[in-house]
Amino acid sequence: MPKITTPRIISLLLTLWLLPATVVASEMSLQLPSGIKALADYRKGSMDKPAVLVLHGFLQTYHFSTVRLIVGELSDAGYTVLSPTLTLNIDQRRASLTCDAIQHHSAEQATRELGAWVEWLKKNGYKRIILIGHSTGSNHLLSYLHANRDPAVSAFIATSIGPMENWQHPEESRRQRAEAEAAVAAGDRGLKPYSLGFCRNNYAAPARDFLSYLQWQRAQVLRDLKSSPVPTTVVLGQADKWLPPDWVDTIESEAIPLVRLNDANHYFSGIGEFDFQATILSLVEAAAVSDRHAP
Repeated sequence: MPKITTPRIISLLLTLWLLPATVVASEMSLQLPSGIKALADYRKGSMDKPAVLVLHGFLQTYHFSTVRLIVGELSDAGYTVLSPTLTLNIDQRRASLTCDAIQHHSAEQATRELGAWVEWLKKNGYKRIILIGHSTGSNHLLSYLHANRDPAVSAFIATSIGPMENWQHPEESRRQRAEAEAAVAAGDRGLKPYSLGFCRNNYAAPARDFLSYLQWQRAQVLRDLKSSPVPTTVVLGQADKWLPPDWVDTIESEAIPLVRLNDANHYFSGIGEFDFQATILSLVEAAAVSDRHAP
């Protein structure tokens, strides 16, 4: 067995000391007023940096690939990152929901859950919080910002945000909206099949819950982005096929702060992955510096 000398021991210790610290992920559970438990992935970082809340897209969980890209990049940079899974009215939900599942949840319910997670971060000592959403997660967070003017929330990064009705044919969207509005007026609380997001005529939900997501029409999303109560930046992929063809140019023409990623798709996967991660880190660091220097 080779003899290990004192200088070599010192060298090994220095090498280990210089290695980056490993971020330990924990699954957190939060009891909501409804009695349902919500889950979130929690990566504790430096208390000197803002905490970052990252929200997944339509019917997904915190395990979704785009969320993992963001969480990994920011936690490696020393940020505390919390990525909740919206319960969608399911206790301790860990799996993505399929289109043909019973959809008994609403956008308003999601807003309340996000408020509970922001309060959880504040109770754990985080005075500055940055929000990042992906796809409809961005819409949820934008709705939350307009419903809650919490001074702890200092910035918002909306990735792949777009109008909800764009996912459907305009005539189909108008017909189903009219049918749902008639059902609400008649007091009908039964389940009916709708089209929503990537679900096609198999999204079984009460009419009122279905309509709650249709608030994210083109004009409304633009108005909410322009009037966001905190500094907001939109990040879009030029190769995103889920958004309207003119959407990127429209965001820019409305003078909404925008980062275009030319080779990126809706999920920022493949060739656009590394540019996306670098962009997110740069935006978070800029927001952190700006927030620290705010009066």
